[in-house]
Amino acid sequence: MTTRETPQGEGAGAGGGHGAAGAIRTGWVIFLALALATLVEYIVAVSLEANLPIIIAIAVVKAGLISYYFMHIVRAWSSEEEEA
Repeated sequence: MTTRETPQGEGAGAGGGHGAAGAIRTGWVIFLALALATLVEYIVAVSLEANLPIIIAIAVVKAGLISYYFMHIVRAWSSEEEEA
């Protein structure tokens, strides 16, 4: 077992390898970023006339955050050698 693995075989996660406290802090940062992006999305949708390109850009950023943190997409693309 390497230093990055927990007894369950999972890595340290997106928390930067600082254990549970780092993962929780990162989770809250992602949550707040998604909430802020949703608020900005709503304000743009209500107040701007040509809002579709801006809303699509915000949605792409939100999808990126979700796939990076919650879906662990980076781990799917990393090789076994990088994890060892």
